[in-house]
Order: sequence, then C-alpha cells, then structure tokens
Amino acid sequence: MNRLASFSLILSFLLTLTACGKNLPDTKEPEEPPQEDGGEEVTIYHSGGVEMALPNRYAGQLTVYTSEGEAENGFQPLFSVYETASLKAAETDFGDSTGFGFLFGFAALDQAALEQYLSALPPNAAIFAQDETRYYACTYPTDVQFYRSGGAVDTQSEDWQNWQVLNGLSSEVQADLTGRNGFQPFTMDAFFEQEFTYGGDHVYLNYYPNFASAGDDQEYYTLVLSQPVRQGHGGIWCVERMLDASGQVYYYFPDSGKPAMEYYEGLQEACGAGQYKELLTPLGAAKFFVQESGYFSGETSDESFRALPDAAS
Repeated sequence: MNRLASFSLILSFLLTLTACGKNLPDTKEPEEPPQEDGGEEVTIYHSGGVEMALPNRYAGQLTVYTSEGEAENGFQPLFSVYETASLKAAETDFGDSTGFGFLFGFAALDQAALEQYLSALPPNAAIFAQDETRYYACTYPTDVQFYRSGGAVDTQSEDWQNWQVLNGLSSEVQADLTGRNGFQPFTMDAFFEQEFTYGGDHVYLNYYPNFASAGDDQEYYTLVLSQPVRQGHGGIWCVERMLDASGQVYYYFPDSGKPAMEYYEGLQEACGAGQYKELLTPLGAAKFFVQESGYFSGETSDESFRALPDAAS
C-alpha cells in the first residue's frame, strides 16, 4: 500500500521543522527586550502573528529560529527551538549544524491542513490549540538531536542532564503560548471517539487490491462509505475511512487544498450537472477512491470489491 502524496508532504514539512532550522530565517536575537511575566523574566519572539515566550533562566542555552514566510499547503512554520551547545558543536565538527540540537517547535495549520494531518497522524507533532481560523501544533524531533564534539553521548554528564531539562521545557512553553495568544485548548479526542466522520447511512465494502491482477483475496481493506453532503437518492458517496485486516484505521480526507466538506459539496454540485455520476453508488465511489486517493496502484475491477453487512468485519 502506497502512502498518499499528502502524507509525504506533511512528514517532509514536519521533518524540515525538526531537522533543519536553517530553512527558517535566522532570528537569534529576540524581537522584544526581556519582560516580566508573573515574576519571571522572559524573552518574547514573534512569528506569523503569534507570540512565544522563553524563560530567561535558559538564556544562552537556546537558539530560536522564526519564519514570516507564506503558509504552504495550509502549513505555517512559526518557531523552532534548538539547544545552542549542540548547534555549535555540530558547526565545529561539520561546518554545518543542520539536523542537530532540535528540541521542539510550533506550527499553524488551516482546516484543510488539519485534515491532512489526520490522514497521516505523524508521530512528531501534536495539535494542542486553535483560534478562529487556525490550529496549532507542537513539533518534536523524530530522534535524539543532542550532539557534542566527537559524537559520544554520556548520559551521566551534566550536559546530558541539562538536555533532558530543556526537552521538558516544551510543555511549559506550549501552555504559555496558548494563554498568551488567547487560543482555545484543543484535542483530537472528539474526532477519534466518533464512530463515523459523517452522519447518515454507511456502507461497507472489502477491497482486495491483488484480486484483479492475481486472483488473490488474502489481503484486503475494509472501506467505510458515507454520503457527506446529501442523504438518500441523488447524494454522492465517499470513502471516509479504511481499516486493514488488523483493524488499524486510516482516516481519509481528499488532498484537494480545500476542507473536505467544501470539496465534496463541489463534487455534489458537479454531479448535479452530469459529472462524476459514478459517485452516486457506493461501488462507484469505492473505485473512485482507489483510483484517486494514492493508497493503491495496479489493476482493479468490480470483482475486487465485496459488500459487507452493516458492520465492518
């Protein structure tokens, strides 16, 4: 099974934040002088209309990169925070600090980008807040970015113990960022707890990706279909999620650059004008999904799909 192209885009974007601060404009100096914050002196950074404060007790230990660039595919990088000592050690050894010292970062996502995040569920990012127009994610490294000259890691050293402290700073900064900017706390619990993405009736089809080419029905995926815009006759169908044989759920939102409902409303309107008539049946919508989603490649046929009862199995 191939990943969606959008999955690769999301992961690439997040890895860029976590591994390569030099892709962000280097803003090592704070944009505002130190300020008192509840009795503790902090330094304020700005990016993308968002304020981030770092406690001055860590002054000299942290390097911050910020970006004022345009959002790409609904993603807006904001801040990327590094341990300065790891950056300097990497620069000394390699002449380049890329990929070393990353601790945590923050990014903004619009609705369409949030849906692609749900499609990919990358392990190095977590959505934690929202405002009227955007969602906010904290990003993390995919592996340990600690570095000292020579490459050896002494987990008993003072440097390593301090690295651990700096890693724990992300939750404190995240909570402050939420309150400082007037964001609403946000979790994905409500989405993951709901049985379906869209209401109304649902249809289940098993798809056998190797059946058309080899007659193999051992590997299969259960497609969950619904009518996102209009229920009953004349409403288009879509695949809203997919389960593999182990029960792993893959949430699906079309990578159209638009929120899914806006995309499906456009398809419903086009269907009324005589296009996409295949979407008027679950089988047609399932074949459309296989062809368009990017999950699968190779031959398919009507016999590659088998209807199931009203519960996925």
